[in-house]
Amino acid sequence: MCRPSATALYAGATRRNANRSEQLKAIGTEIARISKGTESASEPHDIFALRATWHKLTQTAGRLNRLADVLAGRKPPVPVSDDLDLQRFMKIESASPQILKAQLNYASPVMRYALRLSLAMLAGYLLTLVFPQYIHGGWGPAHHCAYYARELQCDASAAR
Repeated sequence: MCRPSATALYAGATRRNANRSEQLKAIGTEIARISKGTESASEPHDIFALRATWHKLTQTAGRLNRLADVLAGRKPPVPVSDDLDLQRFMKIESASPQILKAQLNYASPVMRYALRLSLAMLAGYLLTLVFPQYIHGGWGPAHHCAYYARELQCDASAAR
């Protein structure tokens, strides 16, 4: 089986990226042409949505091109700021009981979430006991729990 070389793959990707870039420019030009035809002071919702989507696609294409350049070694990676704290995203290596004990207070977001979830599950279960005719197989309790979890979340957000 013949496998293409990295150079051939890069050349193909470059052609595709240039084609995408041309297509995005053409879409932007067309959106600008269409929006010139509107006489009102505010832009119609459909043109606004097209322009927003085009802008997001253009940004995404630029980021993907930058990522490809960094991975291929053509550009250096962007340095990370020293004030950026990524410790919360690091995997915890120890599983000591002190970690659980630190979460056992109402100030902890983990504890509040566990209480909300438990109350929502209990409410869903109690609803299935009170209204057994409304249960639909296995999804009945989940449906009620999702509804009440959302209500509890809204109440908790309003209380803060």
